[in-house]
Amino acid sequence: MNTFAKNIEMRGNVTSGMDRISDMPRASVYRNAGLTPASGAVTTIIWDTLEYDTDGFWSGATTTKLTVQTQGIYLFNAWCDWAGSITGFRQLYLKKNATSLIAPVSETGPTNAASCSQSTSAQVPMNSGDFMEVIATQTAGGALSFNAATLTNRLNGFQACLISTS
Repeated sequence: MNTFAKNIEMRGNVTSGMDRISDMPRASVYRNAGLTPASGAVTTIIWDTLEYDTDGFWSGATTTKLTVQTQGIYLFNAWCDWAGSITGFRQLYLKKNATSLIAPVSETGPTNAASCSQSTSAQVPMNSGDFMEVIATQTAGGALSFNAATLTNRLNGFQACLISTS
């Protein structure tokens, strides 16, 4: 049990458990390398780099998901940067426990060959053991890649943070 959960259990309220932001369960992962989803394919994004994880959300063995250890309401954020193409649409959404689609965002390709950035977020009640994944789809007519991250720019990422235990 992490420090945040222990504080809640011992003191009986959330306020005293959030004395320090470092006690809050949270995680951040990103893609350091590009990814190239095929046109029309539903692609579960594989996260290859862990930025931080305070509560065992991410495992190198299951790199597509963040798994909740502490029950509560979580804020999930995901974003990606598609390579430029004026054809088709791009879609990004969250998927809870491999079944429930949450917070889809969809847009057509840009009017020029510029890259297309998307983001989605949601506050979601989660039980211990529930997990969230990020799904991407595009219909450019061919493979369309995510732009790769740089040392200073996380172009494709996924984060979770506990915001309430009720």
